[in-house]
This record gives sequence, structure tokens and C-alpha cells, in this order.
Amino acid sequence: MKMKKTTTTALLLLMAAVAQAQPTITTMHDYTVGTVIRIKICDMTNVAPGGAGPAQLWDFSALITVDSATERYDDPSITPFVTNFPTANLVKKDDNGNFTYIEKTSTTGQRLGIADSFSGNLLIYTDPILMAKKPIMYQDMAHDTFWTLSATNNLHGSLQMEADGWGSLILPNGSYSNVLRIKTTYHEIDTLNSAPNPITGEIFATTYLWFDNNHSAPLLTWDSTHYDVSIGNFSMKTVSYLHDPLTTGIRKLSQSLSFSGSLQGEALYLRGDFKTDRKYQIQVMSMDGKTVAHYEASGGPNPLKLAWNNSAAQGTYLLFIHDDKGNFGTAKLLP
Repeated sequence: MKMKKTTTTALLLLMAAVAQAQPTITTMHDYTVGTVIRIKICDMTNVAPGGAGPAQLWDFSALITVDSATERYDDPSITPFVTNFPTANLVKKDDNGNFTYIEKTSTTGQRLGIADSFSGNLLIYTDPILMAKKPIMYQDMAHDTFWTLSATNNLHGSLQMEADGWGSLILPNGSYSNVLRIKTTYHEIDTLNSAPNPITGEIFATTYLWFDNNHSAPLLTWDSTHYDVSIGNFSMKTVSYLHDPLTTGIRKLSQSLSFSGSLQGEALYLRGDFKTDRKYQIQVMSMDGKTVAHYEASGGPNPLKLAWNNSAAQGTYLLFIHDDKGNFGTAKLLP
């Protein structure tokens, strides 16, 4: 009886693989303004990317979550570094306060650069780095070069993108068919112009992304990066999967947070629909990209009153607010 059950299970898996069609993916990193993505970061112990080729069954159902992260996509025009990226038509903001500026077309996605909202540091790609190729199907390949040049950092490298397999993917939150796996290998040479001597390094990375046509975000990300630098060598591996088990694979905001702000002496007043059952992260940034203040608050009184250091320079500021339900909004704080 046990043998029969095992044989039946194997037969069902085989039938599922045969029933699939080789997919052509048109949604790779095809985000829009207002998209919020939640990611589960997992333990990498003994997690391999699996095999390449047609009709694969990639089983990652045993992944163990150790952390989570959120990415938000917005209009670059309301962010403080937009003048450094004039061709950007999309920007991603992560939980670390980094802005990644993107130029998206109907056939490609390119990363133009990254800005750190806390330090104000900028990494601008003189030759942007390829993020997405659309459409893409099994055995398609793309090659790209990229480089940056700044007063503090010189970087150049190349990548090769290959759709190396298709099949079914099993994750802790569900199973997905007609999935295409995209393998990208990176080689990067980096020089940091620091005193008294520059720090040089070489980076080798391999990333696997699993996509289907119901999701713009990768269903699963597996990454291995090795750093060979003049101050020492080290390696890092990460694996994460898309948390939201929605048919769209992304959380499009049914409504963005709507609010306004004003400064009065030593107080910042925020007016809006701040719900009592939600917690809010509030960030105030100067127009040159520096974080001036950061608050955590619960909804309740309207207006919401927050302490303000009135020694801060006079001028226009940007307000970024998001709640624990994935909604967010932006506004200008005028003097």
C-alpha cells in the first residue's frame, strides 16, 4: 500500500510537469507606481537553486522564514534625488531608506543608480545595469556591461542573463506552474577612493529568479555573492520568496495614504485619516536627500502632533509615511 501511494504521487507530479506549457514571460520586474511588495527572507542552510532545463519541479516548500522586507514603487518626481536621474520613470524605496531609480520600457528595465537617504550618498550608473528583458523565454540570453564614475567610487562590470529552466515551483505559501527561471551572473570590479589608500575589490555573483506571468515580482530569489577585496575576502548567500499569495503577486494600493503637514514652533502637525488600529512610520527628508527626522506613531488624534526640532534649517521638506498594512503616501512639508 505504501508503495502504491508513493508511485501515485510520483505519477501525479509527472503528469503536472507534462501538462505545463513552456512559458514566455512578459511581466519581469514590470512594476507600476503604487506597487508594494512584501518579501520573506529565509534561512539559507542547505538551500540549493535546483536543476536547469525543461519541465523542472523546484520544491522549496521547506524554507524557514527568518526576516521580512518591504519594497515600495513610486513616482520619481516626488523623491529628493530625482534631478540626478532625469530619465527615471520609477523608483523603489526599501526598508533601509535606499532609493533605486529605474528606467522602464515595454522591452527592458534598467537600474540607473541608488541613493542612500540617510547619508545622501549616490551611486549613478554612467552605463545603466540591465534588470529585465521582456518578453523572455527558455534559453533566451542577454549580455550587458555597466559602470559608474564618481569622486568616491569607480565601478565597472558585466552580466549575462539566461533563462535556464522552466517548470513548477513549490513555496511555503503555494504552488506555481508555468514558471521560468532566470539565471544572471555578474562580474564587477570596484575601487573605493578612500584615504590613505584606495580599496579595490572584485565581486562575483550568481542570482536565480523565478517568474510567472501572474506576478511582476520574482516568486523566489536565490543569490550567492563572493567579495574578493584588498581588506579581505568573504561570501554571502540569500534566499527569499514573495509573501503575498495574491493572483497579481503584488499589493497594489486600493488607496494611498492622504495627509498634509505643517510646522508650528516645536511641533509637526499631520492631518489625515490615521486609524487607531494601525502603526505608522514617518520620515521627514530635506530636498537634498538627508533624513531630518524619523517617527513611529500610532493612529488616533487628528491632527497627529509630533515633536519637532525647530533649530532645523528653514525650507521645504518631503514627508514619507507608511502603515503596517502596506499603504503609503508622500507629501511636501512647506515652510
